[in-house]
Amino acid sequence: MTQEKFEELKNDYIENLEHFISESGGLFPHLTLFGTSKSDNKASIIHFPIPDEYMKNNGTKDELVINVIPKLAKEISKDFSIIAMAWASEAWMRVLEKDEKMPEDYTSIPIKKEVVMISIEDEKGVKNIIYDIHRGGKQVTEDGDLVDSIKLEKSEQLSDVVSQGRFVGLLKHFTNKHSVVDDLLNKIISKEK
Repeated sequence: MTQEKFEELKNDYIENLEHFISESGGLFPHLTLFGTSKSDNKASIIHFPIPDEYMKNNGTKDELVINVIPKLAKEISKDFSIIAMAWASEAWMRVLEKDEKMPEDYTSIPIKKEVVMISIEDEKGVKNIIYDIHRGGKQVTEDGDLVDSIKLEKSEQLSDVVSQGRFVGLLKHFTNKHSVVDDLLNKIISKEK
C-alpha cells in the first residue's frame, strides 16, 4: 500500500468516525487495522468492536491485550499484511494544570471533560487525535431514533499528548515486529494470572 493510499484510508476512517459519533450519539471502543489483502493486494480496513466484557476493569483489559489480541493478530496475519492500527474510544479526560505534579494515584486527578480519543500507530510511531464532546441534549433522527445531539471539536492542544498505556504498542502483534523480550514478558504475565 502506498503512503498516499494509507493517508486516504486514514482520513476516510476519521471522517466516518466523526459522522458516526454525531449521528449515533456515541462510540463503541474498537480496533481498526489498515493493510493489504494477501490474496489480491487490495487496500483493506478491518474493524474489530471490543466487547463490553473486555472493557469492565483493568483485569479484563489486560486479558484483551495479553491473550486476545495476539491470537487475533495471528489469524489476521494469515490473510492480511497490516501496516497501521487505530484504537478509538470515548473517554473521560483527567487534566492536570501545567505546574501540578503527577500524583501517585492518577484517579485523584479530576475529570475535566468527555472526549473521543483516536490513536493511530504505524511504523513512525503513534499519532493522537482528540475531540472534545459537546452534548446538546436528545434529538430525534430522520428514522425516529432518539439520540444525543453531539458536536465534536478537535482539540489541537491535546493532540500532541504522548500516548501511554496498555493499548499503545499493539501494532507489533500484527506486523511480527515484536521482540523475544516482549514474548517472554507476556508469558510471565499470563502465568501470574
